Amino acid sequence: MENSEAKTTIEIFRKWRWVDFLFGANVLVDGVKIGKVSNGQTKIFEVTPGVHQLQLKMNWSFLSGFLRSRPTDFRIDEGGALKFNCDFNFGALATLTGFWLFVAFFSGFKVIKIERA
Repeated sequence: MENSEAKTTIEIFRKWRWVDFLFGANVLVDGVKIGKVSNGQTKIFEVTPGVHQLQLKMNWSFLSGFLRSRPTDFRIDEGGALKFNCDFNFGALATLTGFWLFVAFFSGFKVIKIERA
């Protein structure tokens, strides 16, 4: 008898950006780290079917956990596959001028956006 169970997965694509190009982002599902996605990388993670919450947190040693995304709720059925894109909510000019610090502070340090692909 064949085992035809399909895996339940989420795919995370992190856009390549100059800002934070040296550091990875920790991928959390329901508050538990399931892996890391680097700059410009796509990673696939196995999850259990059901309702979950996805969040990314930058793994900078001195700002670990401060720079993050807002939690994103999603539902996935058994054997399902969802895709998410993540990026910073500010651009290169904000990075060069230091304006990103104001953006980070006034957004509660939630500077990563997550969107369903």
